[in-house]
Amino acid sequence: FRFCAPLATMPRQPALITLEEFVRECGPIAKNNFMDEDIVDEIAPLMRRLCQPENAACFLSTEPPPDLQETGQSLTLLHEEPDGIAVYTSWLKGKTATPIHSLDTWTVVGVVQGKERMCLYAQVDDRTQESVARLNEASSRVYSHVFDYPVMKLLIGDIWQRYNVQDSPSMSIHVYGRRLDCTARRVFDPEAGSVTTHYPPLDAVTRG
Repeated sequence: FRFCAPLATMPRQPALITLEEFVRECGPIAKNNFMDEDIVDEIAPLMRRLCQPENAACFLSTEPPPDLQETGQSLTLLHEEPDGIAVYTSWLKGKTATPIHSLDTWTVVGVVQGKERMCLYAQVDDRTQESVARLNEASSRVYSHVFDYPVMKLLIGDIWQRYNVQDSPSMSIHVYGRRLDCTARRVFDPEAGSVTTHYPPLDAVTRG
């Protein structure tokens, strides 16, 4: 987990990019880089261009899903590459948080609408028991175009949570190294000090 470059090193109005262009540029980055750190570093500026509100409105609905008030969050697959990256949109209801979780793939998140606090956690136990996890909050930051700071980068195993700090729904674009149904996901319960691992079905792993 690392923050993007400081504002002074970034153009205030990055050139816009279509979803097709984004996928076309991200694919070779993901395939040709050996280190995940290099992958997310190179994709982050592209995500910053893609998630500009005036740009995303060209290929995304700015209206939240009708069932968002009931479900609290909604995740929709926008595009996937065979044996490669997957792009999703994610909605969060106002004042709603995702579970604290980690994934077995890298992630780049770009906030399109609203303000989302991204929290990173450190696991502080000795990790000798697979179902036990004690967490401390390591850092947090609010990501939004209001602050010109819309993009977050995560590596495999980073433990994180998103929280919509506003009353209105928030929406973000996520790109992962592979489809979410093809990767393991760990969900943490800080009050119980536990972690549950959700493994993908074998056919999904084979397909992915």
